[in-house]
Amino acid sequence: MNKSLNVISTLSCSITLCLLYVFNAIIGGFYYNGIVILIMLFMLLNPIANLCRIDKKVINNKIYHIVVTLISIYISYITLKGLNISINKNLLNEASLYFYDRLIIMLIMTIGIILFSFILKKEIVKSHDDNSKIMIILILITSILPFISDSIIYERIFSFTQFVFGIITLIKVNRTNDADELRGYYLATFIIGILSCNPIAIVLSVYMFNGLDKFGLLY
Repeated sequence: MNKSLNVISTLSCSITLCLLYVFNAIIGGFYYNGIVILIMLFMLLNPIANLCRIDKKVINNKIYHIVVTLISIYISYITLKGLNISINKNLLNEASLYFYDRLIIMLIMTIGIILFSFILKKEIVKSHDDNSKIMIILILITSILPFISDSIIYERIFSFTQFVFGIITLIKVNRTNDADELRGYYLATFIIGILSCNPIAIVLSVYMFNGLDKFGLLY
């Protein structure tokens, strides 16, 4: 039962993240706003964090996963409704206002469940997944979205830089066993992520940097 709830909460969080990222791309481009903050907070949730870890810290508390799932469903509903307003009715300002009117409650709920997770017991589950390649591919995908949004020119330049640098990093991950070299690439990915306002790249680069002793090297 706990395993099923964990899978459900992970899936719901992942769907919510995708919807938030697409919504942000459609309504206003890529700059630091409430949606970006919400995306970064969501990536700190235990189900998403475990997707980026080798030594996973699994929470087996049923209430936690139920609450995470309900929060994800609520935020997905708000985001989908905002997407519907912006796409079908072509009213970007109205879609943005609809979402931001409910942003505070979404932020409070997300921060609350993050704080709640700190007091819960966690089970360490070891695996041997090479998550770094998957995370770099995700960064590549998210760096494309600014080109289909109303992003201004400098945002597109940094996003293009992110895309090119992501390809180089992916090649290096497959070819090097130099931890210091990879650490430099992950740090650069983090900096470019900040400049391009890519919350996915920012958080994933931190996960990769911190997990370098666990994965990302050839042995």
